[in-house]
Amino acid sequence: MGDLIKLKFEIYFTNWINVLGIAACTYLYVLISELFVTGISAFPQMLLMALFTIALYGGTFFLGFLICMLLLDMVLMDGYIKHLRVRLFIEWLFISTPLIYWVIVYKEWVFVIGVLAFMGTQLIREERISTIIKRREHVQ
Repeated sequence: MGDLIKLKFEIYFTNWINVLGIAACTYLYVLISELFVTGISAFPQMLLMALFTIALYGGTFFLGFLICMLLLDMVLMDGYIKHLRVRLFIEWLFISTPLIYWVIVYKEWVFVIGVLAFMGTQLIREERISTIIKRREHVQ
């Protein structure tokens, strides 16, 4: 039982891939969209403004995101590679549903970028989780 909990936490700590991927894609989106509004002359200010936007507004999002991912990883990850992609898709669907709703209601396209980045990072994360599980199987 203790080994499974340790494995689940090791899997949970692969969420840095999601956070980094979503933050980077969102940063680029905010930067590019603001450049279209203000023009290239404001580029240095836009670099800083986009960073503050991600840090201030994204801070609350990422805290909730990491808590949800912790709960979902504890429930869904069982230490087997079989159906791993399905479990990661369920995580993606559960977390992305409110973001898709916000796209529809608020017409904020940054949420689409977040959803797509999250999907891509889940696929990258799948490879890392498979490596962790295979390494665990070789040790036993």
